[in-house]
Amino acid sequence: MLSLMAPAYMSILTLLRLHGMIAGKMAVPAAPAANHGTAVRGEFMMRFRNSLRHLMLAGVLILGAAGFSDAEAAAYPSKTLDVTPVKTEVRQTSGIVYEQVPSRGYANTALQLDLLQPQKKTKMPAIVYVTGGGFINANRDNGVQLRNYLAEKGYVVATITYRVAPTARFPEPLEDVKASIRYLRANADKWNIDKDRIGIIGGSAGGYLAAYAG
Repeated sequence: MLSLMAPAYMSILTLLRLHGMIAGKMAVPAAPAANHGTAVRGEFMMRFRNSLRHLMLAGVLILGAAGFSDAEAAAYPSKTLDVTPVKTEVRQTSGIVYEQVPSRGYANTALQLDLLQPQKKTKMPAIVYVTGGGFINANRDNGVQLRNYLAEKGYVVATITYRVAPTARFPEPLEDVKASIRYLRANADKWNIDKDRIGIIGGSAGGYLAAYAG
């Protein structure tokens, strides 16, 4: 081990010599004039800090060069640990177009949903989450905690964007909610959903739409 550490020790000695810290060779200016004292002290401290940085780097080199001996490696053998996750892994797929509708003069405005999909091999029930927003906003990023909780319990969770006022009128938002359910049923195999077990939940305006969707 000493033979491995020798190059690192030599590196330290070289650094010390370069920075003038052995045998009083450090370059300290002669007695400065009073009006230059602050500048000289600043230069001295800068050189001192640089020397300390190089010493710390040399210390890291020593640790890396030393490593473990054969006896130490035998005393602490590597082990493989089997770790079982306590929660179901959930994958998110964002920006899925579930329908195209006329809006603001466009004939094919895309409405999207985001899907949280537990990673299971069996068919799973699904829940459509309809966000609130006073019928003037439908930000599908809302309800993160609730959606994650349901997904960890084994539900495929969809959160949707739907048409809102003033550009949309009832029953257009309700039609969008029903269209999202039809999309999940039509693509049940793709998303590993049990098409006979699709529920709906919402808050505020989303709660009204969920109730009307039946």
